[in-house]
Amino acid sequence: DGIGVTRVELLLDDKPLPAPAYQPALGYWVGYWDARTAAPGPHRLTIRVADAANNTTIQNLSLTR
Repeated sequence: DGIGVTRVELLLDDKPLPAPAYQPALGYWVGYWDARTAAPGPHRLTIRVADAANNTTIQNLSLTR
């Protein structure tokens, strides 16, 4: 729709992770998470993205530590 991303949220097993930040010089969002803080075993990483018109997209990824 031509309206850029205004919010990105990361969740691990439905619990918020530190919010990624937009890096204008790079042109994309950057987030960091230390996987060693998660318990061993399977997990679900959810990425939730919204734009200025509040259109949202959600992507789930399965991870194992």
